[in-house]
Amino acid sequence: MRLTALIHDLQPEGPVSRHMHLGGGEEKVLRDYADGLFRRVTGHHRQGEDSEEPSEGDLLEHSVEPTGHVLASLSQLTLQCRFMSALREHAIPLAGLYVILDPSVRPDRPLMEVLDAAAAGGVRLFQYRNKTASMKDAFAEVGPLRQRARDLGVLFLVNDRCDLALAIDADGVHLGQTDLPYRYARQLLGPQRYIGLSTHNADQVAEAARLRPDYIGFGPIFKPASKADHDPVVGIEGLRSIRTLTSLPVFAIGGIQPSHVRQLLDAGANGIAVIGAICGAPDITTAAATFTGQIV
Repeated sequence: MRLTALIHDLQPEGPVSRHMHLGGGEEKVLRDYADGLFRRVTGHHRQGEDSEEPSEGDLLEHSVEPTGHVLASLSQLTLQCRFMSALREHAIPLAGLYVILDPSVRPDRPLMEVLDAAAAGGVRLFQYRNKTASMKDAFAEVGPLRQRARDLGVLFLVNDRCDLALAIDADGVHLGQTDLPYRYARQLLGPQRYIGLSTHNADQVAEAARLRPDYIGFGPIFKPASKADHDPVVGIEGLRSIRTLTSLPVFAIGGIQPSHVRQLLDAGANGIAVIGAICGAPDITTAAATFTGQIV
């Protein structure tokens, strides 16, 4: 069996260790390959290890004969490399309109109604956010929403709570600056789930560019109606000024209305994140379609 085919077949379901149950020479080749990938992607060397990185040409020349041993796994750190995002079965582009489902905006309106109506208006990205509910209550509320999102074929993330995201098998989590640090969230969630990170200034964007989450939110662009204790408003020029700091997808957020969409896209936003403009709209589907119709 060729080494490249062997590595292709390593599709673990969850977090794993890097120890391989192989023959001595075969183990070294595969370990060196994994460590080389880690160094190329992250720029870091593993502490206490000094293995020589094989070239791609060398790797193609190696073959590994079946030994009857079980391939346990590769390092979780190696599995966090960016190439692993290709394993996501239903990848949805991180762009367009991103709707945050927050029950505080319209307590009288079921979030399921918002989800269905927004999806009918072309929305493919959703986040569940409930800042006041207990874990038990949030779990009861979000479970049916997650299942509905799966039925609709849309992306569904959870705000702040990695434990809740895991409990309902969400597509990922969105983290604020005071939430669990990104690298620990990635360890918990694994490589296939999406992780977004809120940013509010140039320093935070630069740090996010180093950490490499799947996307960042940036704002507030305007004064948000849904949050009293918000960070300083950055404006459209603030968005434009940080666009050169990262190649990550950027979602503009904070007080955004349909009339702002073209300016925000011209300033470098990949998408628009909204709460009240959709959750509080008289006609959700029409409001969503007004946004999505401008985002191409």
